[in-house]
Amino acid sequence: LSLADTEGIEFTGSKGLSLTVRANSALPASFGVNPAEVGEFPVTITAIGSSSSDAVKRLITVVPEGLPAEQILNDVIEPGQVHELNLQPPPWMVEDSARTFLFISPSPVAQSMNGVSDLLGMPYGCGEQNMIFMAPDIEILKYLRELGELAPEVRAEAENFINVGYQRQLTFQTQDGGFAAFGGEQGSLWLTAFVLSTFASAREVRDIDESVLTASAEMLASRQKTDGSFETDDFLIHREMDGGLQNLYAMTAYVANALADHGSDGFSDELQRAAGYLSSQTLDVWEDPYSLAIATVALQKIEGYSSLAEDLLDRLLELAISEGTGIHWEPYPVETTGYAASALLSSGQTGRPEAQAAIDWLSTQRNSLGGYGTSTQDTVVALHALFQAARNANRALDVELSLWSGSELLYEVHLDQANYDVLQQFEVPEDRSAFELRSVGVGTVAYQ
Repeated sequence: LSLADTEGIEFTGSKGLSLTVRANSALPASFGVNPAEVGEFPVTITAIGSSSSDAVKRLITVVPEGLPAEQILNDVIEPGQVHELNLQPPPWMVEDSARTFLFISPSPVAQSMNGVSDLLGMPYGCGEQNMIFMAPDIEILKYLRELGELAPEVRAEAENFINVGYQRQLTFQTQDGGFAAFGGEQGSLWLTAFVLSTFASAREVRDIDESVLTASAEMLASRQKTDGSFETDDFLIHREMDGGLQNLYAMTAYVANALADHGSDGFSDELQRAAGYLSSQTLDVWEDPYSLAIATVALQKIEGYSSLAEDLLDRLLELAISEGTGIHWEPYPVETTGYAASALLSSGQTGRPEAQAAIDWLSTQRNSLGGYGTSTQDTVVALHALFQAARNANRALDVELSLWSGSELLYEVHLDQANYDVLQQFEVPEDRSAFELRSVGVGTVAYQ
């Protein structure tokens, strides 16, 4: 046996040895090595026998000591702008372990689509956990199908996850037609509304039993109070799932939105009563962007309330925070801004121009996989808004981006309609720390 010289690997013993291996048997053989660099190194071992020979090549992956850590900067660059980027490695960094990447996202969802295999998740666990994974899977598959650029392996994985999630969720249906974390007699008001809205959306990507949707809608309708409101219950284990839905107004808007997504005329009376309640109580939430945002989304879908929805949008824009990139709202910033962005995109025939500023802010909040990690509703609501924006986007993009280090051009890319949904990725040289990102042309581009 002989071990070939390998760059980045030091040998601590002999690079060759001989041994006798009997027929139909195996023996271990070892070579002492000392990894000298971080990276992936191909190691080749050759075996020469009396009557035959063979060789095998394997990659040895050498990672730094310590734990991996990320520092993320998200921003948006407009034509004619020059952004200065200064990278300062933290003092606790393991020597020579840093890697820096520049991601360019022309489309609002280009980065999310690039990491689609990481965003897709196999549903598992209780009725709440199952929905945590299933809801984003549905949003992703819907958009990929619309693009017509779905790789067969991604389609198969997404469809399998959704099928598994759907079948699992049915096992948590309660006797009253709703859903709860572990099934039983009574369903959770919030979880049932979440399931109804999600399953109604899933009609586009798989067959959904309409009787399941109807039973869920009937359960929600049975919980409506005489004044048209819906009050939250205690049937929720994963409190991080419901965002800010602890107040009566927001819960009423959330349930009304689910019933509207169901889209059956059989519940028009309940929708009208819920909308009437929301209309009569707006002054109570006039300073609460979260309640206003989710109510606007619901009212846009209820007949006769489009004018009120526009009034609430006007108020939301008065409450918008314009610090940094774009605009956003507090509290629950990602979730609230996601609802507000969806409402702005759905306003009138063509949406409101301020929608782009909300989408720009959402784009700057993503993690390295293109998703959101604060709560379940952050990911679901924000991805929904981003996909909605991508569908409605003006793809008249014609821009040249370039990355400079002093007077040296390190990287440049031309972005237009042809590569609008493609994430551009560049690994920054390790020996540089100060850069300029320049944009020339037409169109705004997000980068990380």
